[in-house]
Amino acid sequence: MKINASRKPEIADINKLSAERNILCKLNILEAWAKNGIPPIQTINSGIDKNLAGLEYFPRSIRQFNFWDGSQNSLQLREGIPAIFRNANETLNSHKELRLRVAAVLEALVIKSLSQANQLKPLRIKKLNTSLELERKLRSVAETELIVLRENMRLLQRQISESQSSSVSIEREFQRLVKSLEGELEDTKAELATLKAKLAKVVPLKRVK
Repeated sequence: MKINASRKPEIADINKLSAERNILCKLNILEAWAKNGIPPIQTINSGIDKNLAGLEYFPRSIRQFNFWDGSQNSLQLREGIPAIFRNANETLNSHKELRLRVAAVLEALVIKSLSQANQLKPLRIKKLNTSLELERKLRSVAETELIVLRENMRLLQRQISESQSSSVSIEREFQRLVKSLEGELEDTKAELATLKAKLAKVVPLKRVK
């Protein structure tokens, strides 16, 4: 848009020029993405692969383009691009060439996002396979530990059973010995009584002589 140099630019002219520059700025950003790739979302945790975190937001329709002001994107991305703002639909419609460029770049971005998604798919599959392999290893270790634990339990139960059997045998043997000693003691008492009786008879006879 050309401004008549014979008069000072009015506020409406300045606002219109600013709106046109904002549309061009947003269009240039999206055209660069369509050419070079949509930026991946920058994650805070460095331990996570940023390519696995997804792609930055990009408008998919004219309406979304008009409302796109960068607030839909990550802070890291906003810090790396010029400031952009919402624009009125009427402003874009008044520039047919710009509107055609916007429609073309939006279509290109959808295709680009699908292409990047296919490129990211092997990385996601690799990550899932790695997690699955780790899970299998951990399960194998747990199963081995469970087998060892069960074997130790069986060994302990056998030892307890043998100990109980041994205790029963010892108790029975002790009871047998007690009964045997009690019997011997009764026999000894009987013999002692017999000897006392004989001794009582022998002593008077010696006194008579």
